[in-house]
Amino acid sequence: MKKIKVIAEIGINHHGQIDVARELIRMSSSAGADKVKFQYRNLDRSYSLNSRGEEIGDEIIKEEIKKNYLSPEAIVELCEFSKGLGLCPGISFFTKEDMNDFSYDFSFYKIPSVEFTNKKLILACLETGRQVYLSTGCSTEDEIIENCNLYKFRENWTMMHCISNYPVSARNSKLGYIKRLSKLSNRPAGYSSHDEHWELCLLAASMGAEVIERHITLDRNAEGLDHTSSSIPSEFNKMIKIIDNLELAMEGLNIKRAPNQGELLNKQNLGRSLYAKRDLVKGSIVSLEDFNELSPQVGLTASTLNTLDNKVILIDIDKDQPLTKRCLIKSKTKATIEEISKANLRKLSLPVRLHDFQEINNTFDLNCYEFHLSFGEALDLPLKAENYNKCKEYSIHLPDYISSTNLLDPFSSNQDIKSKSLAILDKVAR
Repeated sequence: MKKIKVIAEIGINHHGQIDVARELIRMSSSAGADKVKFQYRNLDRSYSLNSRGEEIGDEIIKEEIKKNYLSPEAIVELCEFSKGLGLCPGISFFTKEDMNDFSYDFSFYKIPSVEFTNKKLILACLETGRQVYLSTGCSTEDEIIENCNLYKFRENWTMMHCISNYPVSARNSKLGYIKRLSKLSNRPAGYSSHDEHWELCLLAASMGAEVIERHITLDRNAEGLDHTSSSIPSEFNKMIKIIDNLELAMEGLNIKRAPNQGELLNKQNLGRSLYAKRDLVKGSIVSLEDFNELSPQVGLTASTLNTLDNKVILIDIDKDQPLTKRCLIKSKTKATIEEISKANLRKLSLPVRLHDFQEINNTFDLNCYEFHLSFGEALDLPLKAENYNKCKEYSIHLPDYISSTNLLDPFSSNQDIKSKSLAILDKVAR
């Protein structure tokens, strides 16, 4: 049996501190890892300047990217430190342009899940001649097949099965898809783990994964987004949970890949779409040259724009605004009276955000709406009764989080978490 390679994902668990990163590398070496991997985002090319935390999760991700930044010089220093311990250092980029910040020869590259359709980045990594791992989280099966066909004549790539939730429960890991992914790509596949239970990596190996990537942390309880998917709970508790969910965990062999709701949200927060470089006038013919690719992914992507026949914009687009479908595709702007009557009769509720409620209400004029709040909005709760029609029904969908790393939990033994959770509930009740 071919030796299974293990990649220790340093990721953002270093908190932007080079001494913590060195300790993580030492731990990886002591544990017997073959490779270590870093992440890099150029802060000037990362998140849209126009993004102000209006999207759910947006405010969390932006702060985490800034907090966990390591300069190219620091990353190169860490790579050399890794080599000194016998580890092969690799990196994940989110855009081809970020590769230009380095003149370093990395041992391998990893394409993040949210950049799986970024052909420009993938080709640039492949052309280095180094091994390239493509993470399939957030992707559809059609996108996976397309990439397999695009790069089938190249030898230096491996598909990595991945579920882009943090952490992944045992019942949602779909490890059976590793075999299907190997069949689709006509080569061995790997596994990028965000699992709650590290033992699932063993099951991934039993399904034929020839490379396993797993996050490593110094402290499971540390502040940060990735620590919970790097943790190792007690052995007995994990064993029971894995056994209880084994049948569900092995699903995936004979089903088509489809991203779940959490992955779609992560794709929105971490993925990129097109934002206007300058003011664009209605009736203009546009191309990719008119846009920057930035996060969050709230509009059309470069790959989507290339598939559209019509490139004439139907409305004005201001500088730094996203290119959305309604800019290029004429759609119905008003619901019919019959459609509204049926919806109101069934008390159907449209999900809305604070910033888009008025526009949606003017378009559909339904009787029921459900506000989805970010944790920042929930804490501040800028909802005033006088601004809303008393004849309509409103419900509020609270966020899962009260901060970037703490869940909403009014029953928590942690008094800070408990008090903030109760404060949100009290504001909503009033």
